[in-house]
Amino acid sequence: MRYLITNDLQYIKRNKVKLLLYCLVALFIGIFFKLSTGYLKSNYTFYSALGLKFESTDIIALLIFLIQQIVLVILAIDIIEKDISNNMANIFLRMNMTKWIISKIAIIIILSLILKAIIYIFAINIDLLMNNSYYINNWRYVIIWYAKDNLITLFNCLCSLILYIITLSHKNKMLFIIVIGMTLFLYNTRFDFFKMKFTFIMLTIIMLDILIIMLLRVKRKEILEVKLI
Repeated sequence: MRYLITNDLQYIKRNKVKLLLYCLVALFIGIFFKLSTGYLKSNYTFYSALGLKFESTDIIALLIFLIQQIVLVILAIDIIEKDISNNMANIFLRMNMTKWIISKIAIIIILSLILKAIIYIFAINIDLLMNNSYYINNWRYVIIWYAKDNLITLFNCLCSLILYIITLSHKNKMLFIIVIGMTLFLYNTRFDFFKMKFTFIMLTIIMLDILIIMLLRVKRKEILEVKLI
């Protein structure tokens, strides 16, 4: 399992660094704009700058949210697709499917933690430079939201992987990503997931993990026969 995690991290370093850099630049620009806008200095401004809250008319906060989610969904699908297209049969000779999917989930968690840590640190520094003082007065809540933000992102990635596995034979990843982005937008505007308790979120994630393992077992033959372009 350690080999798979290391191999995936090296793959992302070789092939997806530009994607991550473009993502960070876009997010930094959006965050700076949100936090430096004088007439919006409020609790909502800080959280919307991180893509955690947004109103229907707040296009920048919406883009900040979607960029984070879609980039991590792309990476999650890509590390799965890489193994399916190259050496899936050989991998399953060395380890069982459960360990394999756990290694992929571990990569998603690592990437989410790192990406969001960079984003939060940048936002906190801009907040301090602008003398907004939101972080100084509410740092405990910011840490809690950071933890929930990562869990919600993991939830989104797992849901996306489930849909990806179900629609594996369609092979149209770009259309799939667009559909996922729209789905994430629709349910995020309808429900406030950040008000949910940690226990509920964790139980949901565990159920999604089990569902993914079950789907992989059911579709194992199809997966081994898939030739991705």
